[in-house]
Amino acid sequence: MWAGDDAPVPIAQRPEALAIQEEPDVRRKLRLYVDGLVGRQERSARVQILIRDGRHADEHSDHGLV
Repeated sequence: MWAGDDAPVPIAQRPEALAIQEEPDVRRKLRLYVDGLVGRQERSARVQILIRDGRHADEHSDHGLV
């Protein structure tokens, strides 16, 4: 699985994912995961909002995506 950026490295092989996999403490493992998730949500929020709000702008723009 790819991350949608320009780095040709699968998500599971990236340093952030490897750090989670290698972390022995469950609480720290969850913290690493949540921190990464928050960062991804912050970066993608504007696009998600545009998609959500834009689908109502043109009745012919659905294209079966909604």
